Amino acid sequence: MLTWKRIEQCPKIRRLVLNDLRSGLPFTELKTNKLSQLERDEAEGSIVEDHERVITFRLRTWQNLIDRLTSIAGERVAETLLSQIGNSIGRSGMEYSRDRILTEDDLWKVFDMVLQARGWGRCEGLSKEMVSGGSYIFRLRNTPLSYQRRALKPMCYMMRGILTGWLEAYLGTKAKTAVEKSCAAMGNSLCIFEITF
Repeated sequence: MLTWKRIEQCPKIRRLVLNDLRSGLPFTELKTNKLSQLERDEAEGSIVEDHERVITFRLRTWQNLIDRLTSIAGERVAETLLSQIGNSIGRSGMEYSRDRILTEDDLWKVFDMVLQARGWGRCEGLSKEMVSGGSYIFRLRNTPLSYQRRALKPMCYMMRGILTGWLEAYLGTKAKTAVEKSCAAMGNSLCIFEITF
């Protein structure tokens, strides 16, 4: 029987599972980590992968885009928009990932593989606290908005939304609260998110 422990211990099996995940998840459309293998249509100015057009840009460009949105819309509006967009991404991802999650422990392991495939960082683990309806605590590193940045308060609004949507779709219920309790941009080693149901 193939277990997560076996997958984690064997790099060859992990690579095979990761490739399988890339082929079936909606927000892992980019099935290769090598952009040179994408089809480029210079006349049309597009990049195509598996008959679907994709766009790419550097992380700094993404961070600048979010900073600009925040400066135009204001911090609270930008936070709400990014969290809601993230929630939709998380829900969509769960739709295509559900059959790969056999136990609750698989929640973070599959999520980690998705993050890794897309270059969105890594999920270091998940813990669950049974207070009220229960809290899920995710530990992430190298998230796109906090990577090599400094801030006075947590800033990973979209990732908070992605995690919330991921769990809401899995559990079939709305979260009561979703909070980024620790952020790498504040000098912490990890971004820590707590989603309570």
